[in-house]
Amino acid sequence: MAVIIKTERRLNELTDEKHNRIDWHGSLLNMIRFYMHRYQDVLDFRNEHQLSKQALIIDVLVIKKEKDVYIDEDIGKIFRGHNIVEFKSETDSFSFWDFSKILGYAGLYSSFEEIPLTDITVTIAPIMFPQKLIKSLESNYGFKVKKADTGIYYVEGSMFPIQILDIKNLTSENSISLRSLRSNLTLEEYNELILFGAKYNLFDEDDTLLKTVISANKRISEEAMNVKELKEFFMENAKRLGWI
Repeated sequence: MAVIIKTERRLNELTDEKHNRIDWHGSLLNMIRFYMHRYQDVLDFRNEHQLSKQALIIDVLVIKKEKDVYIDEDIGKIFRGHNIVEFKSETDSFSFWDFSKILGYAGLYSSFEEIPLTDITVTIAPIMFPQKLIKSLESNYGFKVKKADTGIYYVEGSMFPIQILDIKNLTSENSISLRSLRSNLTLEEYNELILFGAKYNLFDEDDTLLKTVISANKRISEEAMNVKELKEFFMENAKRLGWI
């Protein structure tokens, strides 16, 4: 009788949904291991394998507030409802595996947010244009890469639109903002960015961009202080931001 009571208590514990989660994954692993028992010596079975030690974070997500609006800016012509933008600095790797991971972001975003892949685009903005990767995409993986505009390449063969930017060769006035995301600006480029930012008030709401430019280009920032127009700009913003 005691055995029956103890067994019933254990069954109640196992079926208590508030305190127990059914381990479907662990059971699946064991079932597959049993199914493949003749090959256990040559197979490695892993339960709930973690894909990433770090949180998967999209660099920038651009969402259209009005779906029917057409973006006429060169890099925005490809845009749909939800647009993933990934940046690669001059020190970042950009292999096929990096490319594959970015495509995975789109799939995960689609799944988690329940957004159709047909309403998603991916823009990859590398400082160093990945010529070898593009050749590999075409010769080894069945993608087709075509030049859509100066500095803009569309990658065909995916379930959603993809574009890779050749940042250094973008020609629109606004492209200075992307071309400046690096640590080897010339004084001329630095000057162009500061004047462009001042013209369009890029530095007024958030000082992140200004801090990034200065931190990444310390030597040129010091040289810029010898340019009267730039010195006046920096002094005004330094006071506004409480730097001095």
